[in-house]
Amino acid sequence: MQNNLFLLRESLPFWKNLNENDQTMILNTIIEKSFSKNTILSGNNNECTGFLIVQYGQLRIYSNSSDGKEITLYRLLDLDSCIFSASCMLKNINFDISISFEKDSDILIIPSDIFNKLSEDNVYVKSFVLDLVSSRFSDVMWIFEQYVFSNMAQRLASTIIEQVSLNNSQTLEITHDYIARELGTAREVVTRLLKQFQDDNLVKLSRNKLEILNLDGLQKKL
Repeated sequence: MQNNLFLLRESLPFWKNLNENDQTMILNTIIEKSFSKNTILSGNNNECTGFLIVQYGQLRIYSNSSDGKEITLYRLLDLDSCIFSASCMLKNINFDISISFEKDSDILIIPSDIFNKLSEDNVYVKSFVLDLVSSRFSDVMWIFEQYVFSNMAQRLASTIIEQVSLNNSQTLEITHDYIARELGTAREVVTRLLKQFQDDNLVKLSRNKLEILNLDGLQKKL
């Protein structure tokens, strides 16, 4: 419980504005879960119904299109939180998402009924929810703008640069299928563009591996 208390203090800016009874209620009802790398929770899975806080790990939040393609909306890292994992907590918003655990991850879940009560009773919690929803929608709108207004080469370069940052390495163990899911496009499109990047001496391709040769050159693609 002591570890949970530290995490809640660090990740929830409204924690100091809760009374002792509300803090105790959260600590007594919070759910701890562990998920292995490559676990996927679909939008209709009740295993994450509530307000989600990442203790440690890496989560990919994505949506499926009507034709079965995926597009990444945003990621959650250590101490990040997510309210879209429980759409029932957001009135008049139907936001169907799925969660892919890209690393072994431990998360905390505040049950939706508890978090809803806090939000209704405490202005600081309500303000936090509004700010978080606004931030996540900004992430989604940025993805939408990239999808609509950027060409695929720009989006691919952006994805590679993001992966370099996430992995803290310029040698990525990554497949063309993974990148295609990330971008919501066909694998053949990714393969063609990566070969072009290789011809331009920006990357070096090998089986399930991508070595970045010229990060600045990729930046110029954006």
